[in-house]
Amino acid sequence: MKKIILITLILTAIGHASTFIEGWNAAENEIRENRLQRQRDIQYQQQQEMMTLRRERLRQEILLNEAKIRAINARREQVGVGQNKRSVLRYKNNSSKYFTSEKGTRFRVVYNKHGAILKSKSFTIYLGKSCDTSSPEFGTGTWKDGRHMGFSIQFNNKEIVFPKQQISIKNNAKCI
Repeated sequence: MKKIILITLILTAIGHASTFIEGWNAAENEIRENRLQRQRDIQYQQQQEMMTLRRERLRQEILLNEAKIRAINARREQVGVGQNKRSVLRYKNNSSKYFTSEKGTRFRVVYNKHGAILKSKSFTIYLGKSCDTSSPEFGTGTWKDGRHMGFSIQFNNKEIVFPKQQISIKNNAKCI
């Protein structure tokens, strides 16, 4: 009988021990899961903070770019597209326009107090109020305004014609 009691006590102790070990393992698993969940929560929170910082940086870049665009547009309105700031400061009634010669060369014209400057990719022509013209590439010559028929520039060996285009140099129509 003592053996039976002893065996019963041993089996009961083993049962309690296995229950204790199972409980212990379950507790360890729960602790591990809690740690993993905390790590995932921390990573998620860090990702959210990074996304918030990125959004804020992008928002600031957008605002900066919008400010730059507004400044560029204001400068264009103030200066006029295609002109530099110095020419506007020097000549108050300055405007910019493009002319195309009969051979297809495109010139940008900038008016100033002396007349106008025509610039293409290849050469520059200065038109004076007294119908004179000069160019580093062609030398000196004259120009005339054909009113609504266009205007032309004559150099010694070269003539450049701008059909159906009118230049607006204020010279009391001297160059007709």
